[in-house]
Amino acid sequence: MVAARGLLVSLVFLALLSSCATAGQQVAFGIGVNTVGGQLDLRLDERWLGELRYVMGESDDATSRAYSARASRLFAATPRLHGYLGAELAAVSIKSQGRRISGAASGAFAGVEFATLKAVRLRVDAGPYSLLLKEAATGTSTSSLVFVANSAIVYYFY
Repeated sequence: MVAARGLLVSLVFLALLSSCATAGQQVAFGIGVNTVGGQLDLRLDERWLGELRYVMGESDDATSRAYSARASRLFAATPRLHGYLGAELAAVSIKSQGRRISGAASGAFAGVEFATLKAVRLRVDAGPYSLLLKEAATGTSTSSLVFVANSAIVYYFY
């Protein structure tokens, strides 16, 4: 269920973001690997970037998955180095010791992007995120504020 909601939110996000592109802008699509998953990027121009991300994690007693949509505003420092600010919304699913936990996460981040080649970008960002989770069997809810760091390498198709 979380996967279906995440996919729906992601498709709506891409549709809205792509409708922002105006004639004459060079739109680029990218595919990448992030810290613990994968992502698809839509770069509208040198200032706006959208990302759909899948992140997974596993430990001895828990498995987690998150589907998210991110939007970023880039600021050029040099032709190869950009700073950026953005926001992210995610659907989260956790299975731990027979319990099912699901919910949402949202956050803001700041980061830097380095273009090693025109089509290859390296990114690192971090920021505060709010987690709202609910355990399925008992209905127990919890919320927390965490600090999240991300990194990614993305190849663009211009």
